[in-house]
Amino acid sequence: MKFSRLLGGALLASALIGYGSVAFAEDAAPAPDAAAPAATSDEAAPPAKPAKKAKKAAKPGPQDGVWTGTFVQVGHAKAFPMSITFSGKTIETSYPDQSCAGKLAKVGTKGDTSFFAETITQGGVDAATGKGCLDGNVTLIKSGDGFIWGWVGQHDGKPIVAYGTLAKQATVPAQ
Repeated sequence: MKFSRLLGGALLASALIGYGSVAFAEDAAPAPDAAAPAATSDEAAPPAKPAKKAKKAAKPGPQDGVWTGTFVQVGHAKAFPMSITFSGKTIETSYPDQSCAGKLAKVGTKGDTSFFAETITQGGVDAATGKGCLDGNVTLIKSGDGFIWGWVGQHDGKPIVAYGTLAKQATVPAQ
């Protein structure tokens, strides 16, 4: 496979996941045409484009609020508490028994299922002890009044899978 095809695929994947953006040359404004005649005073100038309206603050969505539940890691018997807080476009995770927290970046949605990349912002894995939380991928499936939560990641090349359910506990005030 050619390097350019690999690079193009990597850039596309990066853009889809939200870690970067891709701009192509055809997206740029065209260069002025030096051969085009200059407008004369007899010619009417094109009408000015109306100014764009300022974006309104995001309205709280039905998912906004604090969702709590428990999860189980495959291969372990103990259930752990967790919460996800939706506030506008900010989505934060909390794993109190592990002293970990993170942020979710939305990758996409299909029907009642949403996909996220999770970045741990507090309590990440300590290289010396191997303890802590890992970055991974989260799937949320709307199920009745709650969510089914799925997580997958890896550590030292070994897959780690966890799953649980979440129920809405509180609403976060609009910002």
